[in-house]
Amino acid sequence: MYPNSGIILVQQQDVVILNIVLTEVRNEYHYSWNFETENWRKYIGRAASERIPSGARH
Repeated sequence: MYPNSGIILVQQQDVVILNIVLTEVRNEYHYSWNFETENWRKYIGRAASERIPSGARH
């Protein structure tokens, strides 16, 4: 019914991709660039400890 939106956050060696529908984050992907192997690493699992995930349902 509503279009999906995407946000890509680029940092020095990390990338965060957010799939959003009406202010609700549907999917979140975290990647990190490894300089030694020259490959992207996808992080799977829980959020980082410094980030507090929201469970709000508006």
